[in-house]
Amino acid sequence: MIDRLDHPSATWGREPYFFAARQRALARGAQGPMMLIEIDAHGQLQSHARPERRFYLCLAGEGHLWVGGEQRAFQRDDFWLIEAAQPHAIRSRGDERVRLLVAPLPAPPAISPARPGPLQQLRALLRLLPR
Repeated sequence: MIDRLDHPSATWGREPYFFAARQRALARGAQGPMMLIEIDAHGQLQSHARPERRFYLCLAGEGHLWVGGEQRAFQRDDFWLIEAAQPHAIRSRGDERVRLLVAPLPAPPAISPARPGPLQQLRALLRLLPR
């Protein structure tokens, strides 16, 4: 797939919150498309939220990430997870373009109280042991 990132038939798109940035779908899955996002030097993705959880991997460049009112720096090979509906913003730092691989993730499985999980089963067994 890496050799197809710059394929001429692939089209770049923009979201309203993109400034000096663009995105391109690399693959489509049940949770949504895997995207390549490029943010030019001094560009940014303004604060926004997505309906699904997303995994981010920095392929090039460095920048700042804001999530939940906290800021952290990132650089090439750093990765992070943004939960669904979590407002976040990303800004490039320096004179280099930032390239991010972004993949949607399925929602975590719901735990049903009607069906205890392994931890609840273990606790129930431990209560039966003599003290």
